[in-house]
Amino acid sequence: MATLRVDGAAVAALGEDLREVAEVLTDLDGVGVHAGDLGDVSVARALDELLGNWTAVRVELVSGLTALASAAGEAGAAYLQVEAEVGAMFGGVRG
Repeated sequence: MATLRVDGAAVAALGEDLREVAEVLTDLDGVGVHAGDLGDVSVARALDELLGNWTAVRVELVSGLTALASAAGEAGAAYLQVEAEVGAMFGGVRG
């Protein structure tokens, strides 16, 4: 029989870390360069395309990270609740 050990607090903390990464990526929304800053129009176009693609990927990342953060937070809380309930069934937590 396999044994699985889960640290509920660590799973919940992972959720908070993922949420923080999503917030940092969201804050990068204002990153950009104006065509006039570069001088060469072809460089400006290439950079606009790169930043546009990065923006699309960043939005998808934020969405995925937010969903994972939520799931990890809920899972961590559930693990901690089950751990507390099982511990209470046996007269308290034993170390």
